[in-house]
Amino acid sequence: MTMQAPPLGYPVNIGKRDRLASNPDGGGNFVVLPQTQLIAARFKVPRQWVVTLMQPVIGLSGVSPWVSTFDGSSTYPAVAPALMTAPELPVASPMEVHLRWGAGGVIFETKFDYPAAGGTFGVTADTLNLDVSFRGVLPTYNALDLVPVVGAFMVPGIAADSTPCRWRELGDAGTGYTAIAAGEDAFWAVKPYARRLRLASSDIATRYLVEWLDTAGASLWTERVNLAAVGDARIVDVPAQATVVRVVSNSAAPSTWSLEWAIGLV
Repeated sequence: MTMQAPPLGYPVNIGKRDRLASNPDGGGNFVVLPQTQLIAARFKVPRQWVVTLMQPVIGLSGVSPWVSTFDGSSTYPAVAPALMTAPELPVASPMEVHLRWGAGGVIFETKFDYPAAGGTFGVTADTLNLDVSFRGVLPTYNALDLVPVVGAFMVPGIAADSTPCRWRELGDAGTGYTAIAAGEDAFWAVKPYARRLRLASSDIATRYLVEWLDTAGASLWTERVNLAAVGDARIVDVPAQATVVRVVSNSAAPSTWSLEWAIGLV
């Protein structure tokens, strides 16, 4: 019997739910591998697709949505035996989605943080690959059942309520916060397909400047933003030609900053 190759446009894999790929380290622990593929699809003609990411769960529990024993209690975790089927995801090396898509032989790519509660977004393509990995150091779990389970699938359609894809800057030592000395600057690269930037600072009732630059350092746009209280956040749009953002604190004391990019794919 002769086996025939699948026809052009055969969907190699348009959905998968599985534990993150990992290897035992010989000491009873399991180290997550650099990539876990969830989608690899090829089609004859480009179409608009809706991609849905499931919320990660712990190990092979299969429990979805999360189950916990402390909802509504005054302490966390609750009195033992505590239960939480959401996995532990390191803050210093957050789980990320690596998306590659395109049409007519042209491929684009971007990355964004894996939404811990799941999410949905839309793309137009005839080729799409979606992998999951971690930024920074790959985490180690001390039991196979603690390795996160993730999943994604794609179907033709329009994302009527697309979940904003996000990329949080890791900050100092992976804390998610960046310290800026009084009156000094800090610079960040604009992330691919970023539409908006959310900023929060530890300053109280002070001002800061957000300046958008091109790659050569030429100023494109400057915004002065006032903060009303600790933790007060602002969302600013990303100018079309910007590749760098500069933040200047006008405070008389050092300040701590948190930045998160909203990635637009629809």
